[in-house]
Amino acid sequence: MREKILIIALGAVLLLAGGWYYYFQMEAEDGEPSKEKEEDIVSPEEEEKIERKDYYKGAEEVSPEEGLATALDNDFREILEKVFEGEPKLTDTGDMTLLSYVVKRPITNDDASRIKGLVEMKEGYNIEGVGGKDDYYELKLLGKMEEEGYEGDLRVRIYTKEERGENVQKIEVLLFEK
Repeated sequence: MREKILIIALGAVLLLAGGWYYYFQMEAEDGEPSKEKEEDIVSPEEEEKIERKDYYKGAEEVSPEEGLATALDNDFREILEKVFEGEPKLTDTGDMTLLSYVVKRPITNDDASRIKGLVEMKEGYNIEGVGGKDDYYELKLLGKMEEEGYEGDLRVRIYTKEERGENVQKIEVLLFEK
């Protein structure tokens, strides 16, 4: 009889130990950070202190190509100066990427919204769609390209997160020809 009680007690202890282990494993998997993970969490204040590469400082400015690129540069440079309170640098021009700008600071989602609002107010541009991916915000436009005799979709791509090697100070104006 004593052996049966001992076996039942041992089974109960193992059952409790297994339940305890399972409970704490599930808790960790459900998002409870362990002490190691808590150290990896960065507060917004600490995020601002992280030193990032300054793409603006090392960027060399180029002149836009004639035609559509010049017309678009006049319009978008004005918009970017308003949003970023400073001179954007045109760093690339030609082919599919008609214009590629770098601004002095990282671009936020609020900046992307302000750019969208200023493009909407600009005469000659109609926003046909808004989209993007995890690392950029994209405006699909109809506008100046028709005046310059180009056919295709004009897109403004605003990078807001560093992924795929792109930087968060970059804005591109792209033409996807039909």
